[in-house]
Amino acid sequence: MVHAERKRALSGNLRKRTPGPRRLDTSHFELLFEIGFQALVAGYPRAAIADFAASWERFQEFIFWIVSGRNQVAIDQINSAWKDVAAQSERQRGLFVGSYLSARGEVPPTLPRNMVELRNDVVHKGRLASTEQALQYGGAVVDAMKPIMSWVLAEHGSIYDDYDFRAQQKVFASLAPGERPTSWFLPLLLREIIEQDTTDLVGAYRRAEAAKH
Repeated sequence: MVHAERKRALSGNLRKRTPGPRRLDTSHFELLFEIGFQALVAGYPRAAIADFAASWERFQEFIFWIVSGRNQVAIDQINSAWKDVAAQSERQRGLFVGSYLSARGEVPPTLPRNMVELRNDVVHKGRLASTEQALQYGGAVVDAMKPIMSWVLAEHGSIYDDYDFRAQQKVFASLAPGERPTSWFLPLLLREIIEQDTTDLVGAYRRAEAAKH
């Protein structure tokens, strides 16, 4: 089975065909969004919303890390601060909003209240969501992420690279002496949506549905 590491790494043992450690060159929030999209295409909108929600939460952690790095906060302090809120989504949101506000002087884009309520109903009350609702929720996540990522890539690319480098160090530190992982790169949907104005979630879903037939 595959074991997913936090942030930008994935290592594990793939039985039979590809033994040995693997590292997936993608952010944790990007991978979760992709899993949500695949669940949606497979006909599981409730699971898709849960995965999109997890992607949004990990994105908030990512932005906290980026802003802290921008302010030259020590890594152990960054990790310690997040550990205190890791089990409580509302406190994570507060740390994210406060970090972004301190960096840009404005409140970050967030999810609309009705989308927050939809997520809560799905995750905590077992609500059975429709495909349309899953598309709306996923679209709201993209709409919130996109302008923030544009800022990160435009103004803090070196910190983003450092974030990636430290995640890679974590993977290599877990290996046996002399062992090296094989890197994978996946053309994930979220990255395509963020970087290109010609792609959106609804359009990607329609293309995936059409490809089934």
